[in-house]
Amino acid sequence: MAIALPPRSTSTPTPGHWSKEAILALLGIAVALLCCLIGLAWPSVRMWLFACRSGSAAPVQNVTSADHPGTMNGHLVPVHCRWMNEWKNGKDEIRRLQQEEYSRLVEVRRERY
Repeated sequence: MAIALPPRSTSTPTPGHWSKEAILALLGIAVALLCCLIGLAWPSVRMWLFACRSGSAAPVQNVTSADHPGTMNGHLVPVHCRWMNEWKNGKDEIRRLQQEEYSRLVEVRRERY
């Protein structure tokens, strides 16, 4: 007993029309390429966004190794880096003051008992 095959279609695809599968495949390839490009460019974009977060381009200053140990002479460093270091040092100072106050209060409490 033979299985009958459906009759062959005599219509040919109209030139210039894409199938849904082809469009979805092309879209998938485009998205994959876009993700790869974003992944490659992300470190640079992140630095650019950090520099421009204030709304204006960060001015650049010339820094010597005497200013910042570990940097090469003539290395260009955005001014916001200096600000971040000062801010971090300020946080460290606040933390130190909080620790001193805590230690003082603990000592006062120990003296009571």
